[in-house]
Amino acid sequence: AVVSTQSTGSDGQINFEEFLVMMTQQMLTLDGDEEGMMDAFKVYDVDGDGFITHLEIRQVMEKLDVRVVEKELDDKIRAADENGDGKIDYEEFVKLMTDNK
Repeated sequence: AVVSTQSTGSDGQINFEEFLVMMTQQMLTLDGDEEGMMDAFKVYDVDGDGFITHLEIRQVMEKLDVRVVEKELDDKIRAADENGDGKIDYEEFVKLMTDNK
């Protein structure tokens, strides 16, 4: 499983930050690789509209059979959403990912 090598609690949950970092690291081959970062963004941008929503993150996590604490997911999205539109755009995603390195 994708998550088996990541730190999870006894209940099998992974925190949102660990999930994002894990998924993005799988996409990046070099630090600062713009194409890899865009590929990672596209994984989460399920409908291809240029934004990542709470629902889209949930869909990706469900496909990977990853459980995460809902409140933590909401808090992280709110923190990453600098313009307050309820979605994460590419620039916000890059900032979130580079802040987690």
